[in-house]
Amino acid sequence: MNRWMQGLTVLLAAGGHAIEPVQAQGTPGSKGGLEIIGSHRLRWEHWRWFETPGFQDTYNYVGSLLRVGVSRSDRRAETTLEFASPAFINLPANALAPPPQGALGLGANYRDSSGNQSAGFFIKQGFVRFRGEQPEDASLKIGRFEFGDGTEVMPPDPTLTWVKQNRIAQRLIGPFSFTHVGRSLDGLLYVQGPPERNTAFLFAFPTRGVFDVNGWDTLLQIQAAYLAHTRARKERRGSSETRWFAIYYGDARRQPVKTDNRPLAVRAADRNQIHIGTFGMHYLRALPVGSGIADGLFWLVGQIGQWGTLRHGAVAATAELGYQWPRAWGKPWVRLGYFIGSGDRDPSDSEHNTFIPLMPTPRLYARDPFYNESNVQDAFLFVILRPNPKLTLRADLHGIWLANPKDLWYAAGGAFNNQVFGFFGRTSGGRSYLATMADVSMEWQVAPKTTLTFYLAYVKGGDVIASAYAGTDSTFGLLELNHRF
Repeated sequence: MNRWMQGLTVLLAAGGHAIEPVQAQGTPGSKGGLEIIGSHRLRWEHWRWFETPGFQDTYNYVGSLLRVGVSRSDRRAETTLEFASPAFINLPANALAPPPQGALGLGANYRDSSGNQSAGFFIKQGFVRFRGEQPEDASLKIGRFEFGDGTEVMPPDPTLTWVKQNRIAQRLIGPFSFTHVGRSLDGLLYVQGPPERNTAFLFAFPTRGVFDVNGWDTLLQIQAAYLAHTRARKERRGSSETRWFAIYYGDARRQPVKTDNRPLAVRAADRNQIHIGTFGMHYLRALPVGSGIADGLFWLVGQIGQWGTLRHGAVAATAELGYQWPRAWGKPWVRLGYFIGSGDRDPSDSEHNTFIPLMPTPRLYARDPFYNESNVQDAFLFVILRPNPKLTLRADLHGIWLANPKDLWYAAGGAFNNQVFGFFGRTSGGRSYLATMADVSMEWQVAPKTTLTFYLAYVKGGDVIASAYAGTDSTFGLLELNHRF
């Protein structure tokens, strides 16, 4: 199995689920002949959504994702062709309620987007990557591939690598591979420079997918351009990394009605395009302190542009601190942090102030994905234990509020076909407190290429959820088997 495939299927050491399969974009693959690449993921999911009389708010289903392909690398190029086949058993038939309740868990999204089609088959990746022989040489990838912002290069420090993969990457552009279909990009990616001083440029169109099992199509009315410069440093004590980036996102689709806090009639009449410029940075730092390792991150973005007929302006930021005891039993790692994504102040004015995470992988940052990073404040604490190299345990506690009670409670991860807008919103009822969430996960590497994951979350809804549902408690659980071959 070559280095490319190992990067493609690496598991998050403490994320409670398989990492979205995005390799470090500047890392060359191994040199050799034709190789078979592939993986099979089988997942049972249990949803007990907030109580909604007359609808299927409690259900179980099974999702499967088979990925098989071939890859060939030589001194100057890497060529990959990979197919994917998602399939479902027992999706709920009556879990899509009218507003304000909407989809009662992700099973409803799959059923609504794919109808009675319970399986699919399509090209997941098909690209050629030209590169030089040295790590600092430029590379150019052309075709269909997966990409996550912030994954252009991974720092050599293992602490910063985990933080970057789990707490920075894919906040704005990601493959959303937690879903059984996911998202690819059709376009090009240019990377220049060694890991310690790296520049990347992306221009691409997203593919159909995520909840829609037809992953063949390219969404040509949506474009994304990404430019980033990353600088890693070995400090006198520890190490650090800084990334500056800019993203253009355009959506010229006329059919789906935009999701925002304006009245439906106003939104339905607004067929103007969306143009968003996002500018931001992140800073990571790790250093030895006492008997352990301390780390911190800061991520900040601002957005300007046009949201249909409205001027768009929004901000988002997150700050986190962590400390780990690598010599203690279980190597405990405690992290706490706070995230805020702005909300809209007034649905009747000429401005749109809701932070839009573009095309993210939201489940990395909302492990029970009943919310995303739009119009939200999320204060959290989590603990990671690694009793042995093959077993990782994690527990999270989140307090979640809306950033502005005049805006909506948002969920989902961006456009995935031409009929559905891609972000879903529910009324806030003029309230702010969304929920308290607690979850636990276990990841066990049962064999060198096989991982078993268990996850369970409990949500106690607040005033926002009480304004839309008859009951405010929910649970979400999964049991997943992931095998690479």
